Amino acid sequence: MPAGNPPIDRLLHQIITLSKRLLSFLFLLMALFPVCRLFAQRSQDAEQLGRAIEYFSSAKYHEALLILDRLNKQYTLNPRYLAYLGVCHYYEWNYAEAIQYLDKAIPQLSAFSPHERSFYYWSNAESHFLLGRYDEAITLYEKMLNLCYENEKADAFYRLGFCHMFAEDWQKACDNYKQAAHYYTYYRPEEQARLVQINNMIAGCEKHIPQPTIPSLSAEIADTIATKIVASSTTSAHTGSRKMLYEAVQRMLASTKLNGIKSFTESKQ
Repeated sequence: MPAGNPPIDRLLHQIITLSKRLLSFLFLLMALFPVCRLFAQRSQDAEQLGRAIEYFSSAKYHEALLILDRLNKQYTLNPRYLAYLGVCHYYEWNYAEAIQYLDKAIPQLSAFSPHERSFYYWSNAESHFLLGRYDEAITLYEKMLNLCYENEKADAFYRLGFCHMFAEDWQKACDNYKQAAHYYTYYRPEEQARLVQINNMIAGCEKHIPQPTIPSLSAEIADTIATKIVASSTTSAHTGSRKMLYEAVQRMLASTKLNGIKSFTESKQ
């Protein structure tokens, strides 16, 4: 056999070695590509989250919702961002979805400021209220009242009045409407139409509140009271005048309830 050519053999060996190394490098790149792509995607998503927060802070809830909804499907958002998502749904009139996120997020937000939490309670309470879930709304409005500023309480008391009125708890409805009237008058006096409406609601509720029943006086008690009133009167002692006064007092007592008479006679004694 002819002898091999050493320079060519060495060249072939180097080419084969380099090819193997190149293939190894290509396999390594292929293995790392998904990781690099993942890092790039996460960087983009972090930027999108920042944009969503800017939209939320600017009350552009629709734009914030589109981003947060996509991120929540891809990742697990923390409770605060879930609350953001719930608020966005509330402002988009998606009350069932708002409740879903806010009910889950709010109990996990105790570390945040009272005023921020009051905003989430308000959105959740309103969502329950607008879905007709008044018992749940009452609890949420009351929690909101413990956290919000004084000038933010009028609307909550106004809604509570409706919640209790729908439940036909007229006394509580009336009490909450009166509280609402107080806060509207003090902090938002320009809303005269709302104040007129609230005063009408108060008058309507008071008509349904039962008044305490007081027994009428018996004839014997009425006669005794009439005698005492006449005896202590400064009216002339003339018999005819005293008799006329006695009869007048008896007629008055016959149509008067017991508590009023007691107060009247006690003041005379």
